[in-house]
Amino acid sequence: MDTLAINFIPLINQDFSFKVFKKKCNENETIKDFSFSVNKYSLPIDNFTNVLIKERIDYFISLEAQNNFEESVVNSSDKRQLTIRYIFHLLQNKLKTLKYLYKTCDNFLNIIDFIMEEDDVGKKCIRIIPSYINNKYGAILDYHFIKNKDVSNSVEVQKKSLSLDQNGQSNKNYYSDKYDWVNHFIINYFTNISKALNEDGSITFSANMLQISSRNLNVKKYLFKGENIANSQFNGIKSFGPFSKPCDEWMFGFIFRNDDKPLSHELYFALKGERFATFKGMNQMFGVKFEKNNVIGEGVTDFSELEINRVISIFSQKANGKNIIPIILMPWDKNTATEAEKRLYYYIKHSFLKSKMPCQFVSVTKVKSESVFKWLVSGIGLQIFSKIGGEPWCLVPSTKKCLIIGIGQAHQKNDENIIERYYSYSIQNDSSGLFKNIKILSDNRTQDEYLNGLSIKLREVIISNHDNYDSFVIHTSFRLQRREMKTIRDTIEKLATEKNSKRFAVLRFNNEHHFMCYDLSNSSLTPHESSCIKLFHNNFLIWFEGLQYGYSSVKERIGPPVQVSIDYTTTDDIFSYLQDAVNLSGANWRGFNAKSLPVSVLYAHLLSGFIAAFNKHNFDDINIENITPWFI
Repeated sequence: MDTLAINFIPLINQDFSFKVFKKKCNENETIKDFSFSVNKYSLPIDNFTNVLIKERIDYFISLEAQNNFEESVVNSSDKRQLTIRYIFHLLQNKLKTLKYLYKTCDNFLNIIDFIMEEDDVGKKCIRIIPSYINNKYGAILDYHFIKNKDVSNSVEVQKKSLSLDQNGQSNKNYYSDKYDWVNHFIINYFTNISKALNEDGSITFSANMLQISSRNLNVKKYLFKGENIANSQFNGIKSFGPFSKPCDEWMFGFIFRNDDKPLSHELYFALKGERFATFKGMNQMFGVKFEKNNVIGEGVTDFSELEINRVISIFSQKANGKNIIPIILMPWDKNTATEAEKRLYYYIKHSFLKSKMPCQFVSVTKVKSESVFKWLVSGIGLQIFSKIGGEPWCLVPSTKKCLIIGIGQAHQKNDENIIERYYSYSIQNDSSGLFKNIKILSDNRTQDEYLNGLSIKLREVIISNHDNYDSFVIHTSFRLQRREMKTIRDTIEKLATEKNSKRFAVLRFNNEHHFMCYDLSNSSLTPHESSCIKLFHNNFLIWFEGLQYGYSSVKERIGPPVQVSIDYTTTDDIFSYLQDAVNLSGANWRGFNAKSLPVSVLYAHLLSGFIAAFNKHNFDDINIENITPWFI
């Protein structure tokens, strides 16, 4: 068990009182009837009949005097969110007094951006977020770069965000760079800011980050052909072969602009294994036939809708009933494409899917750069193999006979940002990471109908798999709305009552937070892969990628941990579910080293992006169920 320094500075005194102004809530008033400084909180009231029970009542509360509000004193333990708001209020007042340059993100978010440096690209800030962690009040301190609105996502922005180093390469010093910025802020500014925040000087921050114990979950073990185990996806396939091959025979269809025909030959020979030592070819690596008699090509004058429809017709004829996967050499990259190019990208993807052809895009720019292409070709081959139904690898599961159901949503909004179509789906994997299928859960025009449909379909998914699995675990992201989460939880709770021989759990994943931890025992400051710390009740940080055991440094940028919340469980063995989440982060078939999120959540996010784009451009609905993972 390691000890990590979390980017959280606790208050020295945790038990304190403060003054508020409150008004009892009534049916005739809402929060909108008051100034922006008023919020709604519940506070305990005295209960003399049973001192162990604290009855609560709702109040409108402000930290500043308001008409018809009564002054009152509350304790820091009375309402956690109110105490956090009070700490935010104190910090903001202190910054004003000291005349430091800062900005707040939003009135309803307790976030302060302390501006360290500013230029034409944006602002280098230390983000200050009052929080409650490990039964302690304090503040998260995190380096954060805010680019100016008129600035695009350039290499310079990524450098200032610390994603890239000063040479434009993956920043392997990401953790130490962030730590240096935060530590510089603590020494030069926060020490002054954090002293005597309130009138009597009783509220003061500690001078150091909180030390917190981490639990080491097991590292991922990958399964390949013949149940052989390896610690590396690439070496495992190279040594043993993929876990399973596609059941059907496939053809491969190259599409390219006529001027790019020589580059299509480069791509063909690279995938055949005759171009680079870094990839031995589709046949030798994956056991998939990739020869001239099952490969065809078609040049286009451009990637217009007319040309794409012509190619679809030609491929359908030449395949003659066989499955075919188009491999498309695109003259632009999706990440830097114009709006017109992005629409065309999604049109091509959508059009081939309508004809039951999952497709693979390859950027011309990357093929032209030999130093880049030689390292990308194995990943391109991996994605093609997965899209034609191959299973490259899976993982040794922690929970046997467990179905993991990743739930995503792609609601369609109108120009006023109002939802006019509610849409959700599930991506099912077992706990070894093997992709099972996609199921639409609900597609409705009103929220009530949508939530009812969500409950019914989720129940059907579990009932239909009842005989094959002993455990059912829901994985969602923090993006789901509160009523969606309540519907999911209520459905699972009811099923748990009916099917009490089965185990159920609901886990939420969040990779958009500001928690960081530093391992001060190694030079990179990066925690080990599979490290896990507890933030508060059933809420954890997990490193799905990190420093490898036996090494003192990292070879590339390691991202922040993922926050995992266990919202519901019928068992006390929660760490088996966390272990399965770690394992599923290694089941990502998008690349040999892609492991930042469990595929249950990542695949739901990827699918959401495609569905949202198809809706945005008013493309016809297509059947996305029961086909290979075309979205990776």
